[in-house]
Amino acid sequence: MNWENIISERFHINKRNQNRYSNILSLLGMSLGCFAMVISISVMNGFEVLVHEKLIGFDGDYRIYGLNELSQIRKIEGVKDVMPFMERRGGVETRSDKKVVTLKAVDENLIDQFYELNINGLQIKKNNVIIGTDLAIRLEKNIGDKLILYSPIDQTFGIGLPHKEEIVISGLFSTKVLDYDDRFIFMTLKDGKNLFKRKQNIDGVDIRLSKEVFSDSFKKNIK
Repeated sequence: MNWENIISERFHINKRNQNRYSNILSLLGMSLGCFAMVISISVMNGFEVLVHEKLIGFDGDYRIYGLNELSQIRKIEGVKDVMPFMERRGGVETRSDKKVVTLKAVDENLIDQFYELNINGLQIKKNNVIIGTDLAIRLEKNIGDKLILYSPIDQTFGIGLPHKEEIVISGLFSTKVLDYDDRFIFMTLKDGKNLFKRKQNIDGVDIRLSKEVFSDSFKKNIK
């Protein structure tokens, strides 16, 4: 006999207790519903905070495009670190595979203190890159292996193949944020300038603020 029949028989046998059973069932139903809702909201809030912290650890608190004079930003109160960068959608090539990736050239002297990448291996230097662990698995590559990088939009002639650079993997990073571990390749600014032939200057800067500085106060200072 299932629970629906048991409840029906209870109501049928003893009508005087019908209201009492209804109240108990209603109370249990509301309690379970409220408990489930509170747990769901708590989990979503915690997940949102975690994702937000991960994104800030990768990108910084703010990003400003088209800014080449870094001293102006460093003078603003509350600015902790400033990372200049160049970025292109490009290609990575091995003997057996090709993939479209995001090539990001940054200041190699600041990468360790600015980004939270959890790097396995060495930091980037000239003719070296660090790539995501998922991308390394997809390309079947590891630390010390070589890759061929190119930026199709930066080809120097109207018709022809883009300039390619053979470069060594010096480290692997893991962020576990979105598809970053499968998409980003970090290189030095010097290597970026060699590869991105049509770029004259940096694209912009990533900015990290001190913990005691609120975003609203920083926005007022940069206006």
